[in-house]
Amino acid sequence: DIARPYLSRLSNAFREASCIAIDDDMMALYIDVVDGPDGMLKIMQHIGKRSPLHCSGVGKCLLLNYDEHMLDMFIEKKGLPAFTANTITTKDGLINELNLIRERGYSIDNEECEIGARCIACGVKDFSGKIAAAISISGPSSRMTDSAIKEISVPLMEAAREISTTI
Repeated sequence: DIARPYLSRLSNAFREASCIAIDDDMMALYIDVVDGPDGMLKIMQHIGKRSPLHCSGVGKCLLLNYDEHMLDMFIEKKGLPAFTANTITTKDGLINELNLIRERGYSIDNEECEIGARCIACGVKDFSGKIAAAISISGPSSRMTDSAIKEISVPLMEAAREISTTI
């Protein structure tokens, strides 16, 4: 209920799908989705769907909560399977990606789960500073260009900050 108005606003502003997900048994669990105007990503994202943490935008944000021991447990339990040629499949690659996300403040799924789809995501923090959820905007790679992702990043990070102050 708290995040829905922000997701709707982001989806309307950028004409793409938006969602919020939580970590559930080392998988990203979508708990709300606002479809983009063309419904193109409806098959990929729906409430109750799960996606891998290591290759989804929301998942990589959720992995920021994991220390090295937890990351090792995650890799042991779930592995780092390749879904596309762009999927990160090594621990070092994943650590480098998580460090980059910490630096810039958002993650990108660069056709790592599915060719033709890109996503930008930001963590939503609880009162303790832990990432409780992640919000994202997803769309076809033809529209989710590098420049579009940069344009989306500021309002997305702001929405994540605002949601964080209300949970």
